[in-house]
Amino acid sequence: MKKILKFSAIFFALCISLGLIIEYRKRSLLLMPTEYKLVHKLVNRLAKNNDLGDRPITIKINAGNRMRYLLDDIDLCDSNNCGFFIFLDPFKKYSGFRKDEVNEAIRQSYLRGYVSGSATANGNLFIDRSSFKGLENKDSFMAALLAHELAHVIRFDPYESSLKVLEEKESNNKITDKEVEELYKTLTKEDENIADFAATLMLFNADYPKDTYIKAINYFYKEYGAVHIEFTTHPNLLKRKQRIQSLMDDKNFKKEKLENPAAPLRWKYNRKQNWLKFYPSKK
Repeated sequence: MKKILKFSAIFFALCISLGLIIEYRKRSLLLMPTEYKLVHKLVNRLAKNNDLGDRPITIKINAGNRMRYLLDDIDLCDSNNCGFFIFLDPFKKYSGFRKDEVNEAIRQSYLRGYVSGSATANGNLFIDRSSFKGLENKDSFMAALLAHELAHVIRFDPYESSLKVLEEKESNNKITDKEVEELYKTLTKEDENIADFAATLMLFNADYPKDTYIKAINYFYKEYGAVHIEFTTHPNLLKRKQRIQSLMDDKNFKKEKLENPAAPLRWKYNRKQNWLKFYPSKK
C-alpha cells in the first residue's frame, strides 16, 4: 500500500511538473520563435526614447498576404476574400479542410512572399513571416517596418480620415459616392505620409542613422520589384521618398530626448494564440 501511495505521489508530481513545463513553453519569452525574439528586441529599442501610446499593442506574425493568391490557384478561396488563411499561424501545422494544400501554401508563402505589414485601429500589428526572410540581417529595416505600423496603431488610423469623410458627407448632401471614395483614398494616403514621418523620427530618436527609414522604404519597394504600380492606399515610391527627404532636410528635424518614453515595456507572449503583446510604461 505504501509503495502504491509513493508511486502515486511521484506520478502526480511528474504530471504537475509536466503541466508547468508545457505552460511555461506556451508563454515564455525565452522560448519564442526567433522572429518574435527579434520583434521583442527591436520594439524595446524603439521604446527607450519614443512615445508608443498608452494602450497595449498586440503583434502577430502570420502566414502572409501571398496565401490569397496561392489558395486562389487551387480554388480554396478567392484572392479578394481570403483573410482566414492570410492570418493563419505559420509556426504550426494547419489541420483543417484540405490541410495538405494549406500547409504547402504556408511554406510557399514564406518563400515567395514579400516584406509586408499592416495595422488596425484596435491595437493590432501584423507582420507577414516572409518579411523576416526578406529582411534577414537587416534589423534596422525591420525596425522601420515596425515603426511605421506602430505609428498607425498609435494614431488609431484610419479613424481621423474616416471622421473627415463623415463630416464632409454631413455638411454636403450633394457629394456623390464616387467623391466620397476618392476623398477617403486621398486622406488614407496622407495617413501613410504621416506614418512615414513618425517612423523616420522614431528611428532617429532610437539612435538609428538619420536616413534609415528612407533607405528601408526604398528597399521594400526594390524587393517587391514593380514600383510603377499605383496602390489605392499608398503614395508611390518617388512621392514617399520626396516627402521623407523634405522632412529630414527641415532644420526643425532633430532628435528628441523624451522625459517619459514608453520603456520599460511589459511583455506577454501566447504561443497557442500566436501573439506577442506589450504594455507601455505608465509614469
